[in-house]
Amino acid sequence: MRRGDRRLAAVPLAAMAALAVLTAPGAPPAAATVGPDTDSVSSGAALPGTAPSGTTLSGAVPSDTAAGAVPVAPRTAAAATCRAATVRPTPSTTVRTASTTVGGRAVCYHVVTAHMGSDGLRGALLADSVTTKRRLSDWAGRAHGRGGERLVAAVNGDFYDIRGSQAPRGPLVRDGVAWKASDSSVPVVGVDTDSRLRRGTLRRTGTVTLDGQALPVGAVNSPAAADDRLRVFTPVWGPGRRAAASLSESAAAECREVVVDEGTVTEAGEGIGDTAVPRSGFVVVGCGGAAERLAGFGAGDAARLAYDDSGGPWAFALGHGGTLLTGGTVPTFPDRSHYQSRHPRTAIGHGADARRIILLVVDGRQAHSAGLSYADTARLIARLGATDAVMLDGGGSSELVAARSATARPSVISHPSDGTERAVPHAIALLSDR
Repeated sequence: MRRGDRRLAAVPLAAMAALAVLTAPGAPPAAATVGPDTDSVSSGAALPGTAPSGTTLSGAVPSDTAAGAVPVAPRTAAAATCRAATVRPTPSTTVRTASTTVGGRAVCYHVVTAHMGSDGLRGALLADSVTTKRRLSDWAGRAHGRGGERLVAAVNGDFYDIRGSQAPRGPLVRDGVAWKASDSSVPVVGVDTDSRLRRGTLRRTGTVTLDGQALPVGAVNSPAAADDRLRVFTPVWGPGRRAAASLSESAAAECREVVVDEGTVTEAGEGIGDTAVPRSGFVVVGCGGAAERLAGFGAGDAARLAYDDSGGPWAFALGHGGTLLTGGTVPTFPDRSHYQSRHPRTAIGHGADARRIILLVVDGRQAHSAGLSYADTARLIARLGATDAVMLDGGGSSELVAARSATARPSVISHPSDGTERAVPHAIALLSDR
């Protein structure tokens, strides 16, 4: 690659969000290809009910370092017993562990019910960047006490590219800023600025201008794949590889990459680099037919990135693993292992009042708990009061951390199936300023 002068760089951003309270109708889309662990979806596979390969947006890198972060003791497999308990970390929040029997096998589950807006409660997405991973207890400990808020509960979020970039498979909106999205409308779930849990879609369109030539952007902060879409990576991308796991080494070598810092191309050439995205710039990657559109640009060319300024009213949003409940109705799920087999599960839903949020984590793959299928998870969260719900990442990623009282520090409540906590790229949290 050639290096040149380093100048300019402005990156306005935005996203289009079409919202619908979770009661909007919808059936689960085609099944995904999942890895042997059936947790995070393999790169290149479309998630059930979430983003197709290549979805993203951007923003400035946040300062997410919490002074005096609270250590949270991890739970190990040795403690895997289902002990019934109910605690109230806030007057309107209940954290409960209970057991049931499904298909003749024991199932241990953990459920949080909370009313957004009561007790100073709000929903938040905990993330440092698109691809930075931490254990859920670490995310919780860093959030607890920051800005005068305490962490009430947290669960893992969307499926992610566990074999490649570590990026979540669907879009990502943190603190109202879209970090990851594409020019296609992709299903998301999240909490809006009115504290209601909603299901909707996220879409973003943008343009990168290189040496005066405007080129449409297909996705931002989404792993490069062998298609015709230009992808832009911003500083919020983080440490993950920019090539999707599905992209072979030979195919990646035929891609082209343009690195921009302070508004000027500093490097341009074949292949996909591993260097960090410049803090005052961005990286453009084109594979397949998109690589040809980047030919001819080189060091010293002026560069600019712009998005439509039309962000939706999300406090946070993320992709999900498919619809579990719509208006109290359980859909018919595909006859595939991902849906029908019993695994640890994480789900999020709401009751008749969309501000009443329900977080569910089901232990699985352990002697004390066999896990659940999609349909059984849907029936369980409905029994717990949800009218509408979606599935989140499962398997070894499924985990709940919560406070056991109004004064307690958060601790691991569930029993991760790996025997220890798995690092994940983000978490859904309930925070209280009281």
